Order: sequence, then structure tokens, then C-alpha cells
Amino acid sequence: MDVDYLVIPLDIFLPSAAQAGQELEYALIGMASLFASVAGAFDLGTNMPIIMVSPKDYADGMSVSIAEAAFSFSRSFAGETACPRLLCIPVGHVDPKSLTALISRELDCSLEDTADVVVYDGKQRAVTQLQEIASALQFPHRLDGTASYLVTGGGSGASGPVMVQALSENGAKHIHVLSRSVPTAERLAAIKDMEATGCTVGVQTVDVSNREALAFCLGQIQAGRPIRGIIHAAGSVADGIISSIDRDDIARELNWPDRKRSAALHGNETE
Repeated sequence: MDVDYLVIPLDIFLPSAAQAGQELEYALIGMASLFASVAGAFDLGTNMPIIMVSPKDYADGMSVSIAEAAFSFSRSFAGETACPRLLCIPVGHVDPKSLTALISRELDCSLEDTADVVVYDGKQRAVTQLQEIASALQFPHRLDGTASYLVTGGGSGASGPVMVQALSENGAKHIHVLSRSVPTAERLAAIKDMEATGCTVGVQTVDVSNREALAFCLGQIQAGRPIRGIIHAAGSVADGIISSIDRDDIARELNWPDRKRSAALHGNETE
């Protein structure tokens, strides 16, 4: 059967009542399974443009997160495969009667590369050519030199010094690194070396999943200077292409213990 393009409605990834508490995990598993199947078809030569469509607005934060994840999945997939074109269309911005004509018009546009993403919102279209670019930790605004900024979870890894440097280069003068374990001498030296750029760097040992200990630490910092920003720099590396991700990969990352630390940070921030 000849197929002009593949339409993927984001609603198919939204959770059911039976998936309560594991909504994102089930959604990501569904995305991985679907894109693995599409990759298999591409391997057999059935390459086709992919159209990702979603309603204009979702009513809850989880649905918004799932929609954003689906768009990210599709963009990564387009960059990893011979996908001729990817269109991301919030259909709430588009007259349903004109959707087919819109898709046809966009697919008829001449684009040079085969991994282009066309993001359409009803009034504007943005064409993005997928390519690898150098990382640049440039913040949109100069940071407040009189305030405190926190880097959590980066004391024992390579990300801590990088984030401290980025904060310093963008105007932060008072930086605190919160680490569950005592940083190694090498990491501590790398973090403290940032003081040569004109900032002060304090290192506190605290498990941010312990809300009481975290609240005490934040209170001490806040007593000196107001906290204007927090970078949660903990993470784990699990490289892989979209079509190779399986349920175990997703479960392993979503059940990573540091999720509770992020929740504790958010809880203290909103109290």
C-alpha cells in the first residue's frame, strides 16, 4: 500500500486511568515502541514524512509533559533516520477543514536537507535543519550579582564545575554547590578554581531528598542572600538511538533515585 505520509496524533500516548502513577513511563514506552516500528519500515525502504499533531492546549501538566516528550522523540528520530520531513502541528491552531491542504502545501515545499523539521502553529512556520551544534551555556539575561545561585547534585560528577563556570560567566557572584557526598579532592579543586573568575563558591554536603536537612541548608543560604536560581545538575548518561530504546531503558531512567531529590527541591521552592 502506498502511503503519502504518516500522521501520529499525540493523544494516543495519553495515559488511561489504569496507568495512574506511571503515566510518563507508559507514554515513553509507547513512543519507543511506535518509533521502533517506523524505523523498521524505514529500514525496508518505506520512508515517508511524519506529521505529529496535538490539540492546542492540554488541561493538565502531565499531558503537556507527554506532548513535549513526543515532539522531542520525533525530532530526535528525524535526526537519526532518513525521515524525509517532520511536521509538528498543534491542530488547535488550525482550521480542521484546511489541515489536509496545509500538510500537502508544507510537504511540497522544497527543503535542501532530508532531516528538516517544520513546526507550524497556525500563524507562523519555523523551519529547522537538524544538525549537531556546539554546546553553549549562554543565559538569556545577565544574572544578579547580589543574589545566591545553587548547583545541586553536581559535586561528585563532571557537571558541577561546568555549571559553576556557566553561572560565573553569566554574572553570578555567590554560588553554592550542594552535594549528597563529599566531593573528591579533584572535583572540589575544580569547583573552587572558579573563584579565580571573581565569584565565591561554597560547598555544602546535604542530601536534597531529605526535606528537613534541605530546608535547613536553604534557610542558612537565604539568610545571607536571596536565592535567585537553582540548577539541578545530577544526571545519568544512557546514550542510545530512539529506535533502540526499550521498556527496561525507560524504567531504569524514570526510577532513578534522583527523581525524589528533584521533588524535594520543588517542594521547598513552593513552600
